[in-house]
Parts: sequence; C-alpha cells; structure tokens
Amino acid sequence: VGAFKNRENAQALADTLAPLDVGRVYLRTEAELTRVYVGPILNREAAEQAAETIQKQLSLSPQIKQYDVREDGQT
Repeated sequence: VGAFKNRENAQALADTLAPLDVGRVYLRTEAELTRVYVGPILNREAAEQAAETIQKQLSLSPQIKQYDVREDGQT
C-alpha cells in the first residue's frame, strides 16, 4: 500500500488501514524503507475489492501483488 523512510509514518498508515477491514495489515522493513502491506488475500476479486476500498477511503492507489513465500526467504 505504501513505503516510507520513516517507520512512524508507515505505522500511521497501518493504523489508518486497520479499521477499513480490508485484511491483515503489516509492516516489513527492507533496506531503508518500511513497507505497508495488506493480506494475504486468497483470490483476485477480494484483492481488487480491498484495493478499491483503500482507494476510495484514503485516496491511495494500492498495487495488487501475488504473494510468493520464496521472496521472503521462508520455506
């Protein structure tokens, strides 16, 4: 949903997303950025609906990305 150099700003967005009931909201720090994610969402239609809710409520343009556990280095 967003990426921030300042972790507090990322947390503020996460706190704003939580009441929208669009899925689990979490933060992940990668290098110098803290990214805000929603999901995982199991089907494309539900993901598109969550993205639409975020866009309408917060005027943001979230990206839908297919989750791949291998990107996280987990098995």
